[in-house]
Amino acid sequence: LTISNVYNMFLILASISAALSLGTATATLSHRVSLKLKPGVSPSVAKGQVKTALESITSTEDFWKLSSGSESSVIEVPAFGWRIGLDSEPEGALTLALDRVSEEECGWLCVRLFRKDCLGSKALKDCVDISHLAKRVLEHYNSLAPDPGTDAQVYAAPEALAAVLTPEKLDELRRTGLVIVDDALGTFMAMQPAEAASANEEAAGESALSLRRGVRSLSERGLLALTSQGAHVREDSVGWFDGFESDGDDEGDLRETRALRSGLALLRGVAAHLNRDPRDHGEPFADLDEGQTEGTGFAAGAVAPPLAPGTLEAPLTVPSHVMVAQYPAGGHYCPHSDNGLEWITPAGVSSQVARRRNHRCFTAIVYANRPDWDAEKDGGCLRVYLGSGGGPGSACGAALLNPGNDGLDGAVAQWPRDKVVEVAPKGGRLVVFDSTLVHQVLPSKAEERRAMTMWIGRPISNQAKGETWDVGEF
Repeated sequence: LTISNVYNMFLILASISAALSLGTATATLSHRVSLKLKPGVSPSVAKGQVKTALESITSTEDFWKLSSGSESSVIEVPAFGWRIGLDSEPEGALTLALDRVSEEECGWLCVRLFRKDCLGSKALKDCVDISHLAKRVLEHYNSLAPDPGTDAQVYAAPEALAAVLTPEKLDELRRTGLVIVDDALGTFMAMQPAEAASANEEAAGESALSLRRGVRSLSERGLLALTSQGAHVREDSVGWFDGFESDGDDEGDLRETRALRSGLALLRGVAAHLNRDPRDHGEPFADLDEGQTEGTGFAAGAVAPPLAPGTLEAPLTVPSHVMVAQYPAGGHYCPHSDNGLEWITPAGVSSQVARRRNHRCFTAIVYANRPDWDAEKDGGCLRVYLGSGGGPGSACGAALLNPGNDGLDGAVAQWPRDKVVEVAPKGGRLVVFDSTLVHQVLPSKAEERRAMTMWIGRPISNQAKGETWDVGEF
């Protein structure tokens, strides 16, 4: 999760907030958010910059209605019934007076202001200090349920995915929780009507090289950034994208854009393809020990019903954005699970129980490197620990629930060697694995390592709270 991934979520929530407010008028509150003025900045100048930042939340014309007074400025949002006043009291600060705004809506507005500052709006940063908004943003994020994703069937490409994920490959995924498909991107592009002509004209492996150049271009354009987890955890720079536009008009730029779009379409299509057979849907509670589902409403080992947009027939969903990552030479990511465990105390239950942290069911990756990447010579492998997605009674499950001492490092150091798989990040290669499995990225030896990743979800009503944020994330 990153702050750069919230914009689309904000628009979705905003689009329904008016309807929600009809039934919850008594629940809306007034909020006051203080923004400290920078030295030498007048309240009128600061008001102008904050108004500009608020207006930038949406590009829809006539969304905001502005009016001004001698001591305050007011921003009206008729569509949602919001009223935002900008008052210059107390001295040295600017106060956002949010009226007819719910707690959740206030949180999203704070997120947007905070994100505007983090993305480098120099004019706003020169006027007001909004770093203290982090506390309110943290409270907001930690109150959210995990995102259930979008309908995967919208992105179905049955013929192309049947050529990529053959029955043999699907059986391998069922048996081991991991499948590797070489030149999946090239196969997928050749099966797409809009891409077939150009893909067939290119030499073998050219689609992977185009994807590699495309990700490199995103980095060069400043669209990838280091996470705040720290170099001791991970060293990649990432960006979140719901689509890709060409940065130029020459054939090279167009090929890069085609490859990026195809990588996104391939990853989205994987979820729809796995929805075709119930054996490929995953089993959300199969790893929890007897008694660990107490208070959740489900028996141990039971498959919980899906949340919308998932259905019984098609429970897997896709997120709105794909993550693009680039590791520097020597960059790593320490052992972790994309859907770990945490302790909770359900209502009406006296003892703690374990639950999964989010709705991630499968992790799907397409690599954007040289197609001849060699594990021994180039390093940078994805190391996956088969069978490591167990519940609290397993070594890795216990380490996830009770961090300390050697944690996961100690658990995986003792993992059976025949259950450790190292996957070279060959360009165009597709990797799909169970998101509960512990895995890590090993350092590459001499060059940057690139990938596109999507987490295929299976949203279920299991009281999953989502990721827990702390101040280090900001």
